[in-house]
Amino acid sequence: MIKRNIEDLWHIDARRNFRIYKVAAQIMGVWPFTCQEKFSKIRFFSLIIILISMAAMLAHDMLSNCGNIDTTLESIVFVLSALLGIVKITLPRIYWRNIESIIVSAAYDWSTTINPKSRKIMEKTSLIGTAAFILLLGGSLFISVLFVLHKVMLNFRMSSRNLTTQYVVFGAGCWRSNLPISINSIYAVQTIQLGTMQLCVSGNDACYYQIISYLSGQLDILNLNVEELSHSYDRKTSPIDEFIRRHNCLLRLCWHVEDTYNFVVMCHLMNNLCFTMMIVLTTWNENKGLGYLVIFGSITIFLYGQIFLYSLGGDVIKTKTESLFHYIYSCPWYQLPTSERRKVLLILTKTNYPIHFTAGNFYRLNLENFKNIVKFTVTLFSFLRLSLQE
Repeated sequence: MIKRNIEDLWHIDARRNFRIYKVAAQIMGVWPFTCQEKFSKIRFFSLIIILISMAAMLAHDMLSNCGNIDTTLESIVFVLSALLGIVKITLPRIYWRNIESIIVSAAYDWSTTINPKSRKIMEKTSLIGTAAFILLLGGSLFISVLFVLHKVMLNFRMSSRNLTTQYVVFGAGCWRSNLPISINSIYAVQTIQLGTMQLCVSGNDACYYQIISYLSGQLDILNLNVEELSHSYDRKTSPIDEFIRRHNCLLRLCWHVEDTYNFVVMCHLMNNLCFTMMIVLTTWNENKGLGYLVIFGSITIFLYGQIFLYSLGGDVIKTKTESLFHYIYSCPWYQLPTSERRKVLLILTKTNYPIHFTAGNFYRLNLENFKNIVKFTVTLFSFLRLSLQE
């Protein structure tokens, strides 16, 4: 109850900034201020059960060896996506204190920042984070709708030709042979499963990017404050001490993000790789319909768009932590007293090592490595197609 009251004390801009984030996180049961409550746990485990049921149905298809190669590979990818969804909502819940620290810090900044330039930076990054949140989550749900409609149109075409073949939303649907259930009920169940998977996968990505947007804005504000280091020194208060405190705080928040999400990003990269191979194996035949290619092409672009946002976020944080060193060195620190100059030396030493977000603690997330991912994917794509054509 005490933690819930903390939100009531937030500035109105802080509540508005995290409004969409809060709704999505509460649906997933990972909102850090309520995640230990009974109903939050019920929502969390309900989503886990839905994702497990999705993976179990598709695993049954694969073990039964029914359907063709297309439906088998489709089942493999959706099983991996369901497992990825489980990972993506489980780890933020395990590391809920890290997320709580970040959100509390953001709410405090909204309540205490009065500098017009700083407020403008915060409003700009908040807008970017919210736009990315809506784009990621809305885009994934839109693709899900396209996927379901594609299968509905296939069934409509089959029925117009008086054929008995019926497609389910994903997989071969062999598990339904022993169940007295209509095709409409199956579509309803699988649509819920698909929507849940997209919420857990893309909703988590959207939350991640909104956090990155906040940290990016705070690093911009820290760079802005560097210009005032020598001008605001009055021998009674030291702006350098405040700078060091704030810099340490942001470093701690960045490490919270790295600890919480590095394994999630690695799983996402592996899932994308599997999905790319599935597309190659299922679309190398030129007889595929245009609708099939459009659906899987859209999904591919969207998935790599997500990886691009991960890489862009990592690159932005790296660049802005690097720029701190140059900002500090360029300011007139030599006009400060000797004791303050020693502190500047400490800051220069610490800012000489930028923050790197990683996938699995070994692959750095930046735009250069995103290019390497795309190059590797294209090379793998070409190799597999040539192998299949032979």
